[in-house]
Amino acid sequence: MKRRFLLSDWAYFSHLEKNLKNILQGANVFNLVPDIMGGSARADEKVPPNMKRIYLLIFCSLSLVLISLNSCEPSILGPELGLGNLQIHPYLAIGDGFSAGFSNGDLNPVSTKGLYEGAQLYAFPDLIAGQFNTLRPLIFEQQLLPGIGSGFRMIQEMKNPICTFLGPQPVILDTTHGNGWQNSWEDSKKNHNLSIPHLRVSTVASDSFGRSSPFFQRMAGSKHSDYLDMLVEESPSFFTLWLGTEDVLDYAMTGTSNPQFRPTPEEEFAKQFDQLLTLLDDMSDSNTKGVIGNVPDISLFPYFSKTKHTYLSIENCYGSENDIYLTEQLGGTVETRKATASDKILMSAEDEIGLNNGLPGRLGLHPDNPLSDAQVLDAQELLEIRQLISRYNIIIDSLVQAHNAKRDEPWLVVVDLNHSFNKLDGGLIEDGLILSNDFLTGGVFSLDGIYLTPRGNAFVANEFIRRINAFPEFKASIPTLNLTDFIGISFP
Repeated sequence: MKRRFLLSDWAYFSHLEKNLKNILQGANVFNLVPDIMGGSARADEKVPPNMKRIYLLIFCSLSLVLISLNSCEPSILGPELGLGNLQIHPYLAIGDGFSAGFSNGDLNPVSTKGLYEGAQLYAFPDLIAGQFNTLRPLIFEQQLLPGIGSGFRMIQEMKNPICTFLGPQPVILDTTHGNGWQNSWEDSKKNHNLSIPHLRVSTVASDSFGRSSPFFQRMAGSKHSDYLDMLVEESPSFFTLWLGTEDVLDYAMTGTSNPQFRPTPEEEFAKQFDQLLTLLDDMSDSNTKGVIGNVPDISLFPYFSKTKHTYLSIENCYGSENDIYLTEQLGGTVETRKATASDKILMSAEDEIGLNNGLPGRLGLHPDNPLSDAQVLDAQELLEIRQLISRYNIIIDSLVQAHNAKRDEPWLVVVDLNHSFNKLDGGLIEDGLILSNDFLTGGVFSLDGIYLTPRGNAFVANEFIRRINAFPEFKASIPTLNLTDFIGISFP
């Protein structure tokens, strides 16, 4: 499809043509090439024949450039931006902590720390809304927690260690929550980001989650008993939905050893996800569109990938490597062995390795004082988690297909965030920046090693936008964000 030209385009070409003529005149081309421009060389000016050919070549080349710029092909000026078939009033965000803007939390899977205004303003749904707003005015309100909100981690300073070969090391400070952060949202204000930290697919219809979650209580007050009950009052024209990661996250963060955090069974996941999509179908009209993110491989997140399987001893600053010992459950027995590159030592255990806990040697550095099973994901546990995530994503794909088949044309599309985050393993260059899953320097993950930085949220927002643009039925062309406009980890 050809681009529609604006008055400003023709003004630009006219200005360019005038400048080209001035350049040619300044080089005496009109005089030096009389048979082309109708001029005549001065009688006292001797122009070598080879110079005439050079000036003629310059003139013809610049003329071709001008002709090319006046063509209407989109390959020159890019596609026309627009929302296509998307109706964006209102835009609703449905999800868990990743959609809420949760960031820089602590390393406890049930902690409330990590939601505050400075992070919420960079939640990826808010960034998507901002890109929509460049094409059509859009109001997207969030329940912002002012100041430090529920608290967060921050780098207080970069400190040079005694052993200088390690380089500056961050001193991380945990802030406490602000006053009144759990106060209920004002009823008179509209909220378009209905994302709740720690929300699972399995708890969308759970009144026990509604009673126990301070984030849900703050958002819903006493009017709603569960998430679906709150959602039923909405009628979005467009929505993003990213749920399912937290259905397995807590289980992995505790080394698969805490029965309190058992992952959602596949049958329950399918049942509740289908119930959620059915509700969205019932409460929307034929023009409603939705984009759904699937579940990434969380084992690649820094919380699981940062800590090496060997321990760097800095005694006398020689930097010798030491084996780390761990426990592994094999059937009904518990065995102790050395950690290998296939093991994932959790970031929450890193600061405890080498501590003097009164047992032989130091924690994790002696066979009689190994890390506990809760501090490590071994190869078998990793396989279990990855297979479960894969089955979750198959369920999401099949349910989207089933619900699309109920309408005359597709209204739901899946963005493959599993693939997107896999690209970060080893490094990805985007907008001239190197993005990776490295802790501190990768730019994507915050100080908790799980949730996202502003740049990480912009990366996710772009993945949603690219999927929207690529889906033929939406006919949209929405500008992506420039990642250089967003910070990764905030250093003092």
